[in-house]
Amino acid sequence: MNEQNKFRTLWVMVISLTFLNLIMMGWIWFNAGPLGPMNPIPPEKMVEMLHFDQNQRGAFHKLKERHFHEIEPIRDSIRLLIDQNYDLIKTDNLDENLLYTKSEELARVIIRNEENTRRHLFEVRKLCNSTQKEIFDHEVLDLFKKQREDPKGRRPRAPKN
Repeated sequence: MNEQNKFRTLWVMVISLTFLNLIMMGWIWFNAGPLGPMNPIPPEKMVEMLHFDQNQRGAFHKLKERHFHEIEPIRDSIRLLIDQNYDLIKTDNLDENLLYTKSEELARVIIRNEENTRRHLFEVRKLCNSTQKEIFDHEVLDLFKKQREDPKGRRPRAPKN
């Protein structure tokens, strides 16, 4: 191989590796961030994982639309209540009763959000055949459980006895 071909091959490799590096950085930036209740698993991913047929896809999209229609105001309430709780810090004298009341209100809304999500997942699971239920139980639900993990990959601490 002459010098010009070696040089050309080297540049192709450098450009390819740079391009691959940019793709990996983009993937990490957009997909590996923290997940949580405000960052749901994309519905398309569930459809793909469960291999829904056309009828199941139609029923799923109706469930999804209804769920997001119900859940959006709940999530807006969560954001608003969190903001209000942090605004309490701006006062010179913290009213413990008000803090407790606001925290209780936030807890009730979070519970409503979780209940709505569980009900939605139950309805999605009812759409599945037996093979799809196995996938749902082991893969889809694992994704929902992983949403709650620490963004740095640490597991939550076990409670002290």
